[in-house]
Amino acid sequence: MADSDTEVIAWHMGAPVVHESSIADIMNALAFGRDDSSSWLSIRDKLISRGCKTVGILEEGWSHEELISLIRPLKVKKHPRVYIAGIAAAIERDILKSDQKVKMEGGGGADGQGGQWYAHCTKQKAPIEFGVSKYKPDGRIFAMLPKKGCQDHLSVDEEFLLVDLLWMDAHVNPESTMGDYLPSGMPFRLAAICRQLVPPFKPTKKGEERDPKKIISLRHQNARDAKEPLSGSYTDTPISECIA
Repeated sequence: MADSDTEVIAWHMGAPVVHESSIADIMNALAFGRDDSSSWLSIRDKLISRGCKTVGILEEGWSHEELISLIRPLKVKKHPRVYIAGIAAAIERDILKSDQKVKMEGGGGADGQGGQWYAHCTKQKAPIEFGVSKYKPDGRIFAMLPKKGCQDHLSVDEEFLLVDLLWMDAHVNPESTMGDYLPSGMPFRLAAICRQLVPPFKPTKKGEERDPKKIISLRHQNARDAKEPLSGSYTDTPISECIA
């Protein structure tokens, strides 16, 4: 299930769709004036009951197959794919891909082809009891950074510090699936926490929002691929001394 403190932003027609946009509000808009409005509303209620409150949770936590399995028992008037296509268009996200995503609640199969792929890969599947959707990094990470609302966005140095500290936090965590790789769903969870606690990352030159999830994931990828410490980062100090 999604964390109870997940931030949900009210949405209305014409408003931009962001990770925190309310799924209930979007589904209400899709249902308005339709001859199958009861079908849209039943899908809305089922998604909410499964903890899918925001666009981000739907995008990151649910696969195409899982949505079909959720919708089919509701006996909606049209084929489940019609409703999935409508939702995808409304939230401006590609949720039509056929893949195997891990549910945010920790159940289901692992990412990738074949339910046991992780047994043959360096990246391991996190145990259900680890609770990716409820993970909280060491609070001292955010004590070193400005609080949300204090400034318009993080500086370049503050961005480096934040993603480096999250990388260090992953490496000192006793859970074996944390480290060079992050468990499935973890970048989304860390991005949600960053949105709650610190100013946003500096936008692009075009003024577009930069997704913390992608920046955090890229930091881990770069660290795995780098042959020497990344320039501009804070990883020259031993990890054990940075979070002690």
